Amino acid sequence: MNNLGISLDLPRILDLPRIDRMIRCSFKSKGLPIAAIELVPESFVSTVEDRKLEDREKW
Repeated sequence: MNNLGISLDLPRILDLPRIDRMIRCSFKSKGLPIAAIELVPESFVSTVEDRKLEDREKW
């Protein structure tokens, strides 16, 4: 937990596939091309533990 009382385990509780489906459905309902959405490779996604202290403080 950080000094604001917010759990730092947020990435573990986010259902990213569900969020992805929600975004895609939203795009589709607005007539936007779903193919325009590019998946971000897992290796490009950092975790809190991977970030430098100064980067953590920025967030």
